[in-house]
Amino acid sequence: MGLEAALTHLAGLHVEHIEVGPDEVVVAVRARAPTADCPTCRQTSRRVHSRYVRRVADLPLAGRRVRLHLQIRRFRCRDGCWPRRTFAEPVPTLVARSARHTLPLQDLLRDLGPTLGGRPGARFARRQGVRVSRTTLLRRVRQLPDPPTPACSALGVDDFALKRGHRYGTLLVDLTTRRPIDLLPDRTAETLMHWLARRVAPEVICRDRSGAYAQGAREGAPTAVQIADRFHVLRNSSDVLARVLARHSAALKATVAQPNAEAETETDAQTDAEAEVATVGVRPTAPVDERRQRRQARYEAVVALYEAGHSITAISQELHLARATVRAYLRAGQFPERPARRTVLGAGARHGAYLLERWQAGCHEATVLWQELRERGFTGPLRLVQRAVAPWRSAPRCRRPRSDTATSTRSPRSTLPVPSAQQAVWLLLTPDADLTRDQHTMRSRLLAAAPAVETVLALVQQFRTIVRTHDHARFQPWLVQAEASSTREVRAFAATLRRDQAAVEAALTYAWSSGPVEGPVTRVKVIKRQMYGRGNFDLLRKRVLLAS
Repeated sequence: MGLEAALTHLAGLHVEHIEVGPDEVVVAVRARAPTADCPTCRQTSRRVHSRYVRRVADLPLAGRRVRLHLQIRRFRCRDGCWPRRTFAEPVPTLVARSARHTLPLQDLLRDLGPTLGGRPGARFARRQGVRVSRTTLLRRVRQLPDPPTPACSALGVDDFALKRGHRYGTLLVDLTTRRPIDLLPDRTAETLMHWLARRVAPEVICRDRSGAYAQGAREGAPTAVQIADRFHVLRNSSDVLARVLARHSAALKATVAQPNAEAETETDAQTDAEAEVATVGVRPTAPVDERRQRRQARYEAVVALYEAGHSITAISQELHLARATVRAYLRAGQFPERPARRTVLGAGARHGAYLLERWQAGCHEATVLWQELRERGFTGPLRLVQRAVAPWRSAPRCRRPRSDTATSTRSPRSTLPVPSAQQAVWLLLTPDADLTRDQHTMRSRLLAAAPAVETVLALVQQFRTIVRTHDHARFQPWLVQAEASSTREVRAFAATLRRDQAAVEAALTYAWSSGPVEGPVTRVKVIKRQMYGRGNFDLLRKRVLLAS
């Protein structure tokens, strides 16, 4: 009776007997009703033709698999329907026709598929006592109907990577409920236009600065108000500053230059000679940076072809380089060094300044420096400190001479790594109150070495203030001023704003933004990575929509 009480979904059926094994529970059941209705003519029949047993899997019980031995009767049709003379009695409250799982177990599998996917769902079901394969779970996910698509007044549009750098899709989110509405297989204007044309046009469409989304929204929902996302607009303005800084690599180097660098030149030459005498017979261990040499050779080839009169397209085809790479080389003015890895021990950072100070004081043990930094609040590993001080060492590790009279190598002139253009953008746009004294010094050196950057910085800061304060009245005068700028990057940015002026002005007027889309985009990435990138787009779309 206890097991029968646990099997409440068997109400209406007669339980003949229950066999409890170490791993499986077998329940023999049959229908109570003496009659059944013919599915063709709907006539009730009492004439039993034969009987057979269906073996159906059910929900697990106390960690054991449950298998139902369901006795099915075949009835003779009263009217003798052709070609059906007999029919099997249905049990619609327990199991569907030709199904191997009961309805409660099917509901469980429908939840496991969208939530966990194939292999994880199969492993979880196996631990619960349900035998199911990953292909069965995925097949059931694909068989589920799409949830209804409600009409929304505010639509958010953003892209996500199906394969980063190669294929992208589009996520559509209802901004009022912050739930995904649909996923599109690409990010073209035609696909978005067709999707909007089949539905009631929303009143507002929030998007990034993509021209494809602008065109698709304009053609698919011409009455909707397009709003450019303020985050992307601000990001575009900082990208302008980064492109300008990329042309001033000498100014970036000046941010970490030592004041007495020229005075140390003769001392460096003398100590280099002493170090060479001290390490006679020691195998040189400084490797040649072959990748840097290859990049420098490509840069010199690009400059030489451009000076010879070749176009950017011709250089790109001849050297098998992207046009953006050729253009970046030509704008740089000199060979662009790759920036150092951005860490909390980098240029201008609080811990980085203390590390440089202690190194110059004579403490060259990375372990000791790491322990001192931890006492000051540093949470990084020892390896991070070792990487930071590696360029400051005079030479790579080598075997120490056995002679006690051998002179030691010199202590190098320690310098912080040159900040990248993106790091310099952060340095320029951060408020003064949030900068340390060293960071203030670095910014002053940067602006003194490149006066043109200061002019661009003033325009960018004005634009960012306009966007953040929603100052619609100042946008048009600023746009005219930017179009007359002497810096080509600023003029190009102003041209893109002019083409998308209506959406940018709407961003300064309306409170809507694409912020609510970022959360669903992150969930799409999580689901995609749960499938290890092997799932097809239709499966990804089903799981995202059903999980929401």
